[in-house]
Amino acid sequence: MSDQLAVSANETGLYRIFSIDLPPAQIEAFTTPEPNAIGDDDYPLRDALGLSYLDEQHVQILDQTELKTIGIETYITDGLGVPKDVYADALPRLNSLEGHIAVIASAAFEGPDIIVPSAPVTFVTALREDKPQTAFIDLSTTSAQGVIDARVSGKTDPPPRMPLTSLLVILIGLVVVGYGVYVLLASLGGTS
Repeated sequence: MSDQLAVSANETGLYRIFSIDLPPAQIEAFTTPEPNAIGDDDYPLRDALGLSYLDEQHVQILDQTELKTIGIETYITDGLGVPKDVYADALPRLNSLEGHIAVIASAAFEGPDIIVPSAPVTFVTALREDKPQTAFIDLSTTSAQGVIDARVSGKTDPPPRMPLTSLLVILIGLVVVGYGVYVLLASLGGTS
């Protein structure tokens, strides 16, 4: 089971279940991160798992006595999406758990890591949710190649830009014409 405690770099869809051997009154403090004086979080659950990072938004803490109303099987199958045949061997152990458990999803970890649980946390099992295999389409085929028509995509090429030299020639021409008009008007005004 030690290989189940290694977290791979791009892991998804795996749930690790740990039992927490603490009195109910201590569970909240143990499973809730609290800011400390040096700007970090004190997070006893993370520390007991031997981790430097654990996203608490992807950790569920469950009270086994409350879970008995719906049953651990219903929670795992319907809540986590794990087929019963995946966890059938672990079911007797899951049903025998008492107190609180932590269900930690793959998303709670940051990249590859190793979980090294210590008291009061004990590893119970790891379960993979049922996900259909994704069929990827080969985009290198000739049928996947094509040209996007501007009428279909709604995108058009930007209008052509006038070169800077043309703009300078026009500006100089306007200055010359303007100066010529000024000289003409000044000469007409001076003869009257």
